[in-house]
Amino acid sequence: MNTIKFLLLFIPLFFNAQINPTSIIKDEKTIERSYFGVFQTGEDITSRRVVFKEGGTSKGFKIYLQNGQIYFGVYNATNKNVSSPLEESLIKQAIKPNTAYLFSFFYESDDITKGKITLYLNGSIVGTITDSERVFDHDFTQISGVGTFFNSEIDEFLNYDYVVNLAQRIIIQNYLSAKHDIGLVADDIYDEDNSSEGNYDHDVSGIGRINSSNIQNQAKRIGRVRILNAQNLDDNEFLICGHNNGIQKAIETFDIPAIIEARFNRVWRFSEVNTSSSPVNVGLIDIQFDLNGLDGISAFDLRLLIDDDNDGLFNDETPITGAINSGNGIYSFQNISAGKGGTRNNKRFTLGIMNTCQTPLSIELTNCSELKTGSSSTVISNDIEIYPNPTSNLIYIEGDKLELSELKVFNSIGQDVSLNTTITFLTSAKVKVDLSKLPTGIYSIKTRSKYSLVQVIALD
Repeated sequence: MNTIKFLLLFIPLFFNAQINPTSIIKDEKTIERSYFGVFQTGEDITSRRVVFKEGGTSKGFKIYLQNGQIYFGVYNATNKNVSSPLEESLIKQAIKPNTAYLFSFFYESDDITKGKITLYLNGSIVGTITDSERVFDHDFTQISGVGTFFNSEIDEFLNYDYVVNLAQRIIIQNYLSAKHDIGLVADDIYDEDNSSEGNYDHDVSGIGRINSSNIQNQAKRIGRVRILNAQNLDDNEFLICGHNNGIQKAIETFDIPAIIEARFNRVWRFSEVNTSSSPVNVGLIDIQFDLNGLDGISAFDLRLLIDDDNDGLFNDETPITGAINSGNGIYSFQNISAGKGGTRNNKRFTLGIMNTCQTPLSIELTNCSELKTGSSSTVISNDIEIYPNPTSNLIYIEGDKLELSELKVFNSIGQDVSLNTTITFLTSAKVKVDLSKLPTGIYSIKTRSKYSLVQVIALD
């Protein structure tokens, strides 16, 4: 059997063919559940095969196949303050052999007299029973039954001990749909997983709102990225993203803006649409990157790259500054606008690095070392030295004359401010740069090669 993912309270845990025993409920109130899963039937869909069962002989939840149907239901043969409890409430749907399915099954209770079960299959609602029996505490949970084991594949199983809201249901279904390549009949919000869009079908997550009672405004952080704090998320609007499964390292030195030395190989892509799949604008958002496990990070070196003209390239875009170290390895870009066209829909984004000598993000450092100049510290490449740093007005650049044949100065937002400096070649291998006309700040010196980009601080 395949590995099964079990989620309790949005916390992912991984097990092989079992459910976390700590999910046992031991109170006298009725319980609630949300189940999501992806499974594939085998050739035999006639024999009884139990996909999942939570509970003992008297009460609980079960999912099983029999006679060409799949059954989702609750059972309670024990009278628990209910005058005439039903033994079983089931919703069923015809299925086909050797076919993959994505299900969403919910149980909620009024905690007084009755429960309610609802089933979706591949995003489409199958049915609802509004007077099902109530389910109380129980202490037995298993995958794939006892004696009637499911003899095909369970690819993923998610279990929440509460009923997720409508927006959360749609986001989770789109995550499973993209990951397991199962088309949704309804609520197919995220389309960047299609081959025509580049198969951005990994770690799909996002935010969305059906109404004020059904909202998810902070995405779950998976695949290093989290979207949150949308300032204009209206009813029936979603912003969901996934990535292309690229390497989580800054190894791309092509297709980058002039002032960027490298970017992540991994690229993410947005779907920003309503439930009718029309592009929308959910307003300013925050984007967080989890860079835990990557060494040597300076927030100043980080740049958010968005393919704003949606041409598939980053080299013609303006890097976005303002990365904030939010602690615990999290770096945030705040109040990011939708950009050109008033929507992020279909746009790609990734993380760029201004100076790979100071913030390598796991890039191989083959051309960096550190030069000490008195009390100053200057990052250099093998071909160039820049000193002093920090400086009040003048810097000197020494190195290979071919490397110094091209020289520009950029401010922290990527603007070329070379015309506001005085560049004097003392020799073909030594240059003096007067920065006295520039305001206090951090600047980048770019020579002929990308890896010669370094920071210079001009002081009052």
